[in-house]
Amino acid sequence: MKTKFTYLLMIVMTMAMSLAFTSCGDDDDDKVIDESTITGLWYDTTDDTVSFDFKADGTGVFTTNSGTQNFKYTYSSSEKTLKLWYVDSTKVQNFTVQRTGNTLMLTQGSSVYVLEKK
Repeated sequence: MKTKFTYLLMIVMTMAMSLAFTSCGDDDDDKVIDESTITGLWYDTTDDTVSFDFKADGTGVFTTNSGTQNFKYTYSSSEKTLKLWYVDSTKVQNFTVQRTGNTLMLTQGSSVYVLEKK
């Protein structure tokens, strides 16, 4: 009787340990998205030839089929605003910014850029 109880106890312990080891997996996301920044290369979701490359130093490059334009920018994550001015131009653009994960929406009046980080 004592041998059967020991054998049963060993089976239960083995099952408990195997359950514990298989249930403890790595559930953490590998990439943590910092939504307080817009740095990086963003592509227009409707046209992959249009992109914004925001660099950490406040400069960037706007690219289209017709070429590239360098710009400088300031971004306020708390106010959700982006001010962008092109180098060698007097053109200044003010955008309202909405960022969710890898999607960035830049709105200026009726114009909207929906961008995706790749």
